[in-house]
Amino acid sequence: MSKAETALKNFELARNELLERLRLRDQVLIVHMGFVGAVLGVALGTTAHYEVLMVIPFVALAMAFMHGHHHCHLGALTHFCAMEIAPFLGKLGQNAPMFDNSETLYHIAVAATKRRSIGTTILFGVPCLISLTVNWRHAIFFSLPLTLVWWLGAVCTVLAVHEIVRALRFRDALFKTYIWHKREKVPGKNARAKKVQVSRGGWLKYRAKK
Repeated sequence: MSKAETALKNFELARNELLERLRLRDQVLIVHMGFVGAVLGVALGTTAHYEVLMVIPFVALAMAFMHGHHHCHLGALTHFCAMEIAPFLGKLGQNAPMFDNSETLYHIAVAATKRRSIGTTILFGVPCLISLTVNWRHAIFFSLPLTLVWWLGAVCTVLAVHEIVRALRFRDALFKTYIWHKREKVPGKNARAKKVQVSRGGWLKYRAKK
């Protein structure tokens, strides 16, 4: 097997794993929201048991770790395809366009990742805050084991939000290392593809060729 064939095979394997982790990451959100809905149904039943809501932060923390794990691996796999496999194939004459470092992705990558992280933080954080707010009396008036459960739930809420933010920062750090392929029109010549390095602030550094 030649180097090009090996690289293409590794690229295919990485893309397949990326798609699988993308599916698993979204399934984590679906399972979490289904669990929250079930717990709310129990808590708001004919005989209200609001204390059962305090289980939400514990499950949210576990789900946040699973979501963050898949989210970070998605970033690592995309970085592998764009910054390791693609340049290697380019040296072998395989210069086909790749979405992972394309101009199309550049215009939406950072903003889309941040918007998704904000939405994910809301999906994880709001149910936790509701569960703690409804049971606020257990945080003030000491009554074991509910007081201990409330404060542990508060810690789990903070850790769950921190995990979402950590995954966002990890993806942002990867995006800042990308070499983006951008098509630029040069006066007097046809549009041509060129590589540009994304700056720390997230903007492209345009370098006109003389």
